[in-house]
Amino acid sequence: MKLSAAEKHRNKVERFTNRLAAMSPQNRINDVAKVFQRIVRMEHADKHGNCKCVTCGKVLPWNDPAMNSGHFISRTKHATVFHFINCHPQCAACNDPKRKGNKSAEYERYMIATYGSEVVSDLMICSEQKIRWACEELAEKKIQLLMMEKDAMKKRK
Repeated sequence: MKLSAAEKHRNKVERFTNRLAAMSPQNRINDVAKVFQRIVRMEHADKHGNCKCVTCGKVLPWNDPAMNSGHFISRTKHATVFHFINCHPQCAACNDPKRKGNKSAEYERYMIATYGSEVVSDLMICSEQKIRWACEELAEKKIQLLMMEKDAMKKRK
């Protein structure tokens, strides 16, 4: 008997949920964030596949290990960890937590210039919400992001 699309999706969510449940809460978020961050870099890459660091302007290929996806508001704020407005290409040096303090002003200038101060303020307010991601929610998010990544890869070709 052939499974319906809804049954296939439910099975996939269940498999992902079980895998995520075996991880620590932070590792669950990190697992889903890897896919999210690849999408961010792909979506910001130019037609040649290069990304520009939003804080220093360094240009690297989107898939270069030295090109990260830096969060304007820390990933520890779970309410905004998967917000596309909160995450942009950033070189590894600018995204380094030990050196990030001197780059936050540049990132803020970029955010205000790109989105406006009202959007930045709204993002800051949103970040203060307390969220605990359930395994099933993260599984759904990962499936959604994997489909987005597949679409983004098709666009790159």
